[in-house]
Amino acid sequence: MNITPIFAVAILLPQVTDNRYLQLLIPLLLMFTKDFFIGFHSLMLPVYACTLLFCLFGKYFKPITATFTGVFVWHIVVNWAVWYTYGGNLLQTYIQAIPFDFNLLVSTLVCVLIGDLCIKYYYRYYSY
Repeated sequence: MNITPIFAVAILLPQVTDNRYLQLLIPLLLMFTKDFFIGFHSLMLPVYACTLLFCLFGKYFKPITATFTGVFVWHIVVNWAVWYTYGGNLLQTYIQAIPFDFNLLVSTLVCVLIGDLCIKYYYRYYSY
């Protein structure tokens, strides 16, 4: 998925910088750049809101907990917005989104774990 690395960056940025503004601004700018090249869409508000929540979860939770919590909130918020925008059955919308959101969870977990290992390696061997 094209949002997985952005969510991983949002979760891991508090480990890299203490600047709150950068922690929020970098993932949003990455998301906006992605939307600029791939295309803007009608669900930008809930997607960007979830990106901000990923930033906050990364600040207050451990990376793996932040990933699980963020993807769960993503599943609830974005799929509700899909149902609200396009109609249909709400339960069916949530059920049909499970495979996609499971892929989001697994791929975000992989990116977060690799990024977390890289950050720990850097701070262990290269920070002065």
